[in-house]
Amino acid sequence: MKLSACLIVKNEERMLAKTLPALKSGVDEIIVVDTGSIDRTVELAKSFGAMVSHFAWINDFSAARNHSLERATGDWVVWIDADEYIRPENFQTLRRILAETDKDSFQLPIHECDIDATDGGLFYFRIKVFRNGLGLRFERPFNEQLFTADGRLFESADLLPSVRIAHWGRSLAPERMQAKKERNFEMLKKAIAAAPSDPYYHFLLANNYLDVKDGVGAMDEYRAVLACGAGSGPLATASRIRLARLLSERGENESAYEQLKDAAAEQPWNAEIFNLIALIYLTLGMTQKAIEVLEHASLLRKPENTPAEIDREQFGYLPNYLLGNAYLLVNDKGRALAAFKQANIFRPDDGLSLKIAGLEKEATCNEH
Repeated sequence: MKLSACLIVKNEERMLAKTLPALKSGVDEIIVVDTGSIDRTVELAKSFGAMVSHFAWINDFSAARNHSLERATGDWVVWIDADEYIRPENFQTLRRILAETDKDSFQLPIHECDIDATDGGLFYFRIKVFRNGLGLRFERPFNEQLFTADGRLFESADLLPSVRIAHWGRSLAPERMQAKKERNFEMLKKAIAAAPSDPYYHFLLANNYLDVKDGVGAMDEYRAVLACGAGSGPLATASRIRLARLLSERGENESAYEQLKDAAAEQPWNAEIFNLIALIYLTLGMTQKAIEVLEHASLLRKPENTPAEIDREQFGYLPNYLLGNAYLLVNDKGRALAAFKQANIFRPDDGLSLKIAGLEKEATCNEH
């Protein structure tokens, strides 16, 4: 079994120095398409045995991706970016699976991580590995997607949660991050002008507005997602959750609650939704209602095999932390202590440990 890695790059010498050693150990062929680097990217890629070709950037990620696919000779392809890292042992796991499977593709979890870290709280799944020779091509100029030769969106229900990708894309230098945001806005606005009813472009533009703290722009675009007919599914639910959070921040709690109610119907397993509902109740002084919701949320556990975007802190830690504070509001210090201890198990925290110690000391004094 031969595994090819396909990358498109531009001025990525810093990231490639960190990610190429593991990539070289895990694949049989590295295809690098350079779109105009002026640093040592090409020299560094060649030093790791990559086959480098050049492609003039035309504001279209799919065009560059397809250029890389055309050069892959492996039985399987993993498409990956310079700022994405797979640990060598996870590559070995992936290779064993690919050598034995009758499947055609797999979705891998992409964890948003600090640079050099390999575990992040927020993650989502994406098709990153597929058999070569299926006639698959990338389409869409921004946030590219795989399509079949007859023009259908290529989908895969097969998830590999054990083969993690660490994404270090948020660890760029400030000037590069700013340039990346400006490029994203330009490309997404052009994409929406060409396809105004595409909910995915509106969702991505909303997220970019969120990144630059433009809540009004983000709310408009999340509403556009829902108005484009994406009334259900992970995209709609994520839009409802983020829209509700923004509405709640502006004191529009009733509208926020309506969005969360619809989101809960779509994803009853998602603790984040119930945490937000509880926060609305707490804001409105409805503490008992908040406690009931948080007691439910504290029992929910993060599903491993869902393609939906997941923030692991929303499961276990946050509902118990909020529950502890809600119990304190009704002077139930015993249950507050128990909830804080549970939260500390999920995510140990010095500040929380001090709070636990204070409640334990108070309980001991009361016993005497």
